[in-house]
Amino acid sequence: GATGGVAAEGLRPLVAAQRPHRRRASPDANNTGRAAFYAVAGGGALGTPGSSQQPAVPSPHPQQVLLPPDQQQQQQQPGSAQAGGGARAGSTPPLQSPFASGGAAFAAATAAAAGMAASAAPAQQAPHATAARVPGAVPLGAGVPHGFGASPHSVASAVARNHPGALAAGSQGKDDEDVADDILDTDDQGLLPTAPLQSPFPILTAQACASSPQSSSDAGTGVGGSTQAGQVGLQGDVGSQGPQAPVQHQLQGVPEAGGGHGSSHPGPSQASQQQQQQQQQQQSNVQGEGSNHHEHPPAKAVDRRARLRELGVLIDEQYFQLRKARDMLSMFVNRANGGWTEAQKWEPPDVASSGDVLTWTKTDQFAIYKADAIRQLRLGQIAVQLMVGEDALSVPQSQSAGLHIPPGHKRAPVPNSPTSSQPQSVMQDLWTSDPWELIDQCRPTVRTAIHRLEGLSLGGRAVAQMVLSLQTLAGEEAVKRLHVLLHVNEDQEEEVVAELHQHKWFGLSPEHVLIVMTQRRPSSLRFNAEDLAFLPDVEPGSTAAWAADSVGASTTSDPHQQGPRTFGTGHAMMQLGWAGHAYTIGPEGLHQPVHLSVLELLQSQKVQWVLSRRARDLGLLTKEGVFDLSQLAHALYLRDQARATAIMEVCFSSSQSVARQHDSVIMQQKSSAGGATDVSSISDLRQSDIVSKNLMSILDGQCRVPGSKGLALGLGRCLYYLPALTGTMTSLAVFRPRLQLHKECISVNLDAADLISHGKARARAVEARSSPGLLTAHSSLDALLPLLQAQDHDATFHDLVMDMVEHPEQEATSQARMVTHQDLAQPPGTPIIVFIARNGVAASAVNVAANLARAGRDKVILVTFVPTSMQQSEGEELLAIHRRGAFRTMAQVETEVVVRGPLGLLDSMERFVEQRSAAHGGQRPLVVMGSVQITSALFCYVAGSVTLSFIRRCGGIPVVVVTANSKQVPEKAGMRCLALVEGHSRAMMTHLCRNIVQESRGDRLLLTQVLATTNLTRQQQANYRRLLDSFYQIANRSNEQGAAAAAAA
Repeated sequence: GATGGVAAEGLRPLVAAQRPHRRRASPDANNTGRAAFYAVAGGGALGTPGSSQQPAVPSPHPQQVLLPPDQQQQQQQPGSAQAGGGARAGSTPPLQSPFASGGAAFAAATAAAAGMAASAAPAQQAPHATAARVPGAVPLGAGVPHGFGASPHSVASAVARNHPGALAAGSQGKDDEDVADDILDTDDQGLLPTAPLQSPFPILTAQACASSPQSSSDAGTGVGGSTQAGQVGLQGDVGSQGPQAPVQHQLQGVPEAGGGHGSSHPGPSQASQQQQQQQQQQQSNVQGEGSNHHEHPPAKAVDRRARLRELGVLIDEQYFQLRKARDMLSMFVNRANGGWTEAQKWEPPDVASSGDVLTWTKTDQFAIYKADAIRQLRLGQIAVQLMVGEDALSVPQSQSAGLHIPPGHKRAPVPNSPTSSQPQSVMQDLWTSDPWELIDQCRPTVRTAIHRLEGLSLGGRAVAQMVLSLQTLAGEEAVKRLHVLLHVNEDQEEEVVAELHQHKWFGLSPEHVLIVMTQRRPSSLRFNAEDLAFLPDVEPGSTAAWAADSVGASTTSDPHQQGPRTFGTGHAMMQLGWAGHAYTIGPEGLHQPVHLSVLELLQSQKVQWVLSRRARDLGLLTKEGVFDLSQLAHALYLRDQARATAIMEVCFSSSQSVARQHDSVIMQQKSSAGGATDVSSISDLRQSDIVSKNLMSILDGQCRVPGSKGLALGLGRCLYYLPALTGTMTSLAVFRPRLQLHKECISVNLDAADLISHGKARARAVEARSSPGLLTAHSSLDALLPLLQAQDHDATFHDLVMDMVEHPEQEATSQARMVTHQDLAQPPGTPIIVFIARNGVAASAVNVAANLARAGRDKVILVTFVPTSMQQSEGEELLAIHRRGAFRTMAQVETEVVVRGPLGLLDSMERFVEQRSAAHGGQRPLVVMGSVQITSALFCYVAGSVTLSFIRRCGGIPVVVVTANSKQVPEKAGMRCLALVEGHSRAMMTHLCRNIVQESRGDRLLLTQVLATTNLTRQQQANYRRLLDSFYQIANRSNEQGAAAAAAA
C-alpha cells in the first residue's frame, strides 16, 4: 500500500486476464515471498512493501536507471523528496474502489504505462506523481477501460481494430513508445476521428482526488501514508509552483466527473498536511539548497498524454457503438432465420428404426424388392450424387517459435509462430485430401501401419469403394451404366478431373460422369455510396482481397476469415435444372458441355432414383459404400406403400454438441387438425433455425425423456424420386434463404434440406443401419482410422486401385529374332522439356537441364507459352536469352513458342508433353520447371503454384523442380541426389537410376528413410531394413544394366 496504490481485492474482479504492461521482478523477491513491481513516472521508482532498500533494477528505458529509494532520495530535489512516496512494512490499506485512489495517481499511472514520461521529462526531474503496485494485484492501467489508464499496446490494438488504416504496417515490431507515437502522429494527420464524445466512465480530477474520503480515514499508515493518496502527486512541487499546479496542467481538457470544485466529500486533515510539509522541509534541508527548483514537464509531453487519453475514450465509445450495432444485427439475423420455424408447431418425428427394417428383411417382401433394386442397378436407373464442394476440415499449421528480422530491421514473430497474426489453422478440402496426411497433421502421435495405401485422396477412395460395392451386387455391366453427379467448386475441379483421368475413371464410363461446377462468390459485400449498391469487398487487407490472391488454393483460412464461398447445397441442386451447367470429359481430355439440363438428361436415360451423399460422410468408406441393398429395397417398399418421394437416413444422439456438429435436427410438424401427422411434415432443421424458446424446450424435453434415443440427426443421406424432384424444383423460391453472420458480414446460404419440407414432398425418415459418423472435427479422425486400415488390408480394393492406374509407357514384349544392326546402335535419348517463364529461376532450370542431358543422346527443349500470336516475338526473345546459356554444355538444344489460344495454361502444357512423348515412341520425357511460389512462406502462393498443379495433373511424368534456393548452391562436379525410400516410390527409383543418375559423371545417390518413431518393434525394424535393401538392389541392378548398355554401344 504505497502512494497511489490499489489493493488487489479492488482490481482483481475487474480485469484479471490482462497482462501487466511493465513489471520487473526484484532480486530479493524470495525474502518477501512476492515479486516487486516497479512503475516509472518521470524518473521516480518505488520499492516493495515491507522493504526500504532495493537493489538497482534494469530500467524499461535506456535513458533511465532505477536506483534504490535511499539513493534516489539523495538525488531528488528537496521540494519533491516525498513525492516518490516510500512504503512502510504492513501498510496495505484496501480502497473502496479502484477509482478512489485519486486522479493524480491515475494520471501518473497512465503516463507510466504509456511510457511517455521517459522520453518527455529530463532524467534529473523529480516525479510529480507515482503509482505503486501491491503484490498480487494487476497493474493500475489494466483494471480500467481503454480510455482510462490504458497501455499504449491496448490503445494501439483498439485503434487498429476500429481504424485499420490508422496505424502503419511496420508498427508490429516497434516498441510501446513508438506505437504511441504512431497513434499520435496518425491523429495529427487527421486519420482518426476527432469528434468530442462523452466517455461512459468517470475520469477523476485533482480536486476529486484531494477530496477522497479514504484519505482522511487511513491517516498515519506509511511514510507519507495513504492519507496523502490523492495529495502526494499534488504536492510534489511544494515551494515552487504550488501543490496542484502540475497535475491540473497535466489533466487540463479532461472532463470532470463526480468530484470537481463542488464536491461534497471532506478533504484531508490540516494536521496531516502540515506533517507532510514538515517532512518535505526536513528532507530538503538534508539534501541542500541546490535542488529547491523543480521544472514542470514539457507542455508537448503533457499534450501528447492528454490527447492519447482522449483517443482512448473515443475508441471506447466507438467500440461500444459497434458492439451494440453488431448485437442488433445478430438479433435481426436470428429473427430472419427462425421466422418460419416459430410459425410452425413441432413434435418428435416418426422414424422407422433399424430393428424394424431388420425385421422386414426376413419377410417375403424383401426378396421381391431386393430383386427389383438389383434390376434397377443393372439397368442404370439409380444415379449417385456426390456433394464434394462444401465440406472442409480445419487443419493446424506447423508452428515455429522465435523472431525474424525483415528488410526493415524490425523484429517480428515468424509467420507461423504462435504469436503471429496469421491464422494458425487452415480449412483443408476433404475430397481432394489424402486421409493419411490429414491424420498425420491432426493426430501426429497416432501410430499407424507402415504399409498403407498413400497418394489416393478421400474422394478416390470413396469412388473406388462405390465401384467395388456395385460390382459385388450387380456386376461390371452396372458399373458401366452408372451415372455419377459430381458437384465441385472451381478449386477442386482441376484436381478431381486429374485423379479420375489418372485412375481410368475407376471403371466408370467417362460420358456418364457429369461434373457440375459451382462457382464461389465473395463472402462479404460492402455498401458503395457512389453506386448505391452492395459490391464485393475487395479493399486492400480485406478478406475477399486476401482470398483473391490465393489463386487456385484449395484451402481457406479459419471461419472468422472466410474466403469465397458457394451459395450452399440448395444452389447446387438448382443447377441440375439449368441447361449448360454440367459437362463431361471427352476421349481427348477436353470438356464437353451438356446442352440439356441434368434432370432432362437423366430422364432421357430412364433414371428413376438419385442417391445423394456428402463428402464428409464416413459411410462412403464402409464395405457397403453407397449401395446398402437392404436400405434400397426398403426405400422401394416405402415408395409403393406410402408414395414417398424422399427417404432420408438419420441417427440418434442425446448430445447437443453432436447435434451442432451435424448441423441437422429432424422434426415433424403437427397437423392442422391436431390428429394424425402426414408424411410430408418431416423437416430437416439447421442450427440457425432453432432460435425460439418453444422449439428449444421441445428438443431439451426430447433428450430427457426416459428410454428415448435422443434427437434424430440427419446424415446428409437422401434418396430422391427423380420425377417428383423435377416437379418440386421449379424456382429458387423452393428454398428458404438462411443468413450467416461472420465478423459483421452477412452471407446467404441455400440448403438442399428444404426440398424435404416442401409442400409437394412426401418424405420419410429411416434409421441408418450403420453410421460411423461425419468428418467434421479432429475427433472424427478416430473413426476414420479403422476404415482406412480396412481398405488398405482389403486385397480386392487394393487390386482395383492398382489396376486402374494409367501407365503411359507400353510394356515391352520379348520375342525370338535375329540381332540386327539397329540393336547394336546407341539407345534412344530422353527428351528434356524445360518450361520457361519470366522469373528468377528460369536460368537455373535451364542450367540443371543442360547438366542432366547426356551429350549426343538427350535433347533439351526450351518451351514458353503465349496467349496469342501477338506475343510470339516476345517469347522468342525470351528463349533466345536462355538458349545461349544452354549452349555452354554439349547438349542439343531446341526452342519452341506455343500459342495457347482458347486453352488454359495447364491444358497446353499437358498436351505438349503428350505430343513429345508420342513423337519419341511413347517414352516419357523429363520435365524441368523453375518455381518461385512453391517455396513461399505464404500458403496461398504455394497452393496457387502452376508447378504444383502440373505435378498433380501429370502424375506419370517425372518432374524436376528447381527452386529459388538452388541459386545459392555452389557448383560442384557431378550431381548429388537424395531419394526418399517409400513403398510406393519404386518406379521413381528405377527411373532415377536408369535415366538421370550417371556413375561415369560422378553422380552420387543417397537413400534416406524417415521413421515414424524412434521406438520401433523388431518387426517394424525388419520391415524398414527389408525395404531399404530392396531399394539398394534396384539401384545396383539399374547401374549394372546401364553399364552393360554403355559397353554394348
